[in-house]
Amino acid sequence: MAKPIAAVLIDSTVLGAPIWFALTDGWKPDEVDNIPIFYASELPALRAKTPEQLRSIFNVKRAFGGGMVV
Repeated sequence: MAKPIAAVLIDSTVLGAPIWFALTDGWKPDEVDNIPIFYASELPALRAKTPEQLRSIFNVKRAFGGGMVV
């Protein structure tokens, strides 16, 4: 039986880089890949952000290993 999908790797055109989109909080990739993780629970707060604000959040996530930054 296949495992349910927990996250998807996306090539973001807004950010100009790959990101993980995780369906559950606390998800981490099996291997350290230094790709920032955006969680589904963050979407309500992220929805109102400008592309510049999203890039700033992306850069903070990348610098600090991925966790939640809103």
